Amino acid sequence: MIVHPVQQSVGLASIVVRDYDEALTFYVGMLGFVLVEDSFVEAQNKRWVVVSPPGATVREPKEEPYGTVAVFKDLYGNLWDLLEPRSHDGPSADA
Repeated sequence: MIVHPVQQSVGLASIVVRDYDEALTFYVGMLGFVLVEDSFVEAQNKRWVVVSPPGATVREPKEEPYGTVAVFKDLYGNLWDLLEPRSHDGPSADA
């Protein structure tokens, strides 16, 4: 039996913030993230905000056995690891 690993990745991560505009000022204004979407969801009476990080980091990207890791700190002091998994283009394992 040939086993093929499943490719997994995180498309979006939810971060609860106390104030959308404050968070946008931090992520877009200070870290240089790109604002992807900022829409009001009437049914839930809240905003849906999506940002994308271009590379503003606390620690420069570092190669690890499992991929490339960069670290950034959010406006609340939390450290976040951004991970680009290493490609697994090698031979498949037989079981």
